[in-house]
Amino acid sequence: MNVKNLQLRTFRNYKEQFVTFHPQMNIFLGDNAQGKTSLIEALYVLAFTKSYRCQNFRELIMFGEDFSKITAEISQKQRTINLAMILSKQGKKMQINDVEQQRLNEYIGQLTVIKFSPEDLELIKGQPAIRRRFLDIELSQASPNYFLALANFQKMLKQRNEYLKQIKIDAIYLEIIDESLALQAAIIYQQRKQFIDDLNVILQPIHGQLTDGREQIKIKYQHDLGDFNTEDDIQKMYQLLLKKNFERDRKLSSTTVGPHKDDLAFFIADKNVKQFGSQGQQRTTVLSLKLAEIEWLASKKGEYPILLLDDVLSELDDQRKIQLLNFINDKVQTFITTTEMNDLLTKVTSSYTVFTVNNGQLLEVGERTHDTKL
Repeated sequence: MNVKNLQLRTFRNYKEQFVTFHPQMNIFLGDNAQGKTSLIEALYVLAFTKSYRCQNFRELIMFGEDFSKITAEISQKQRTINLAMILSKQGKKMQINDVEQQRLNEYIGQLTVIKFSPEDLELIKGQPAIRRRFLDIELSQASPNYFLALANFQKMLKQRNEYLKQIKIDAIYLEIIDESLALQAAIIYQQRKQFIDDLNVILQPIHGQLTDGREQIKIKYQHDLGDFNTEDDIQKMYQLLLKKNFERDRKLSSTTVGPHKDDLAFFIADKNVKQFGSQGQQRTTVLSLKLAEIEWLASKKGEYPILLLDDVLSELDDQRKIQLLNFINDKVQTFITTTEMNDLLTKVTSSYTVFTVNNGQLLEVGERTHDTKL
């Protein structure tokens, strides 16, 4: 998969911009606050219909304008499609080949994306919500069924929490809510467990390569349930948990067990990386995880996703930069934002195009193939 071109209209500080991309690597060079990250963000918004930089999508619309539009031509393995996101003060519209889409689960996954930015280093030491978001983003891109189950679960969870605030509780009605909640939770639990099992298989040799075989890594999926096999088993166990925790939930007016409380833990040599890992180990773990994500998503979609490296190279030491760039060489279409090129150029072996970014203006300044130098 690759993005052939991108068109922006009144998006952030881009009044009107059209750019054709290199199929391997695209480097956006410029000072801070000039619009480099906005290009990465536009591709992310096109993939997920939301930004990773702000909660309110209206912030993406250029000041003083009524709407913003992102359009891109996407080359998939068997076809080329046009995706568009239109953002206005009235709401969002998503289009595939100029046809408006009503279902998010049918739109998400048309453009598959792995993002790596400095904030992702918090995957190890940050709050559980960050790791749950990681699970949800990756699984939603690969499985429309997961995305739909997650949306339904969140809707039913909100309904249950509101009902717990009532003075009188109808046991039969609560049982109906719990059954519906457990049905969606079962899909989420099962797919998260399978994802972690699959990811561990991919992750271990990658991490071993990055550490010259010195470290063995494993991810553990932490949840409220015991051992389970089928979705039917999960549903029954979760319903029992909801019933068991009813009094506590009633007191707190909140559902205290379920996939919205899940977490991940990363272990190297049976030691929790969050608690006992050095900063170098934590960063290598995140790098290994991102590289494993790429391979996992490729195995599920039948083609590699695009990779967005938003100022992350400045956070990695020389060794990890080289490991990352060598891994993606000629494999994944990559978009890199950076304020400094000299150090980067010595480590890039892919063909690439360099763009300078200055106050919302994008200018192609050169291209390198395997046979030429910029």
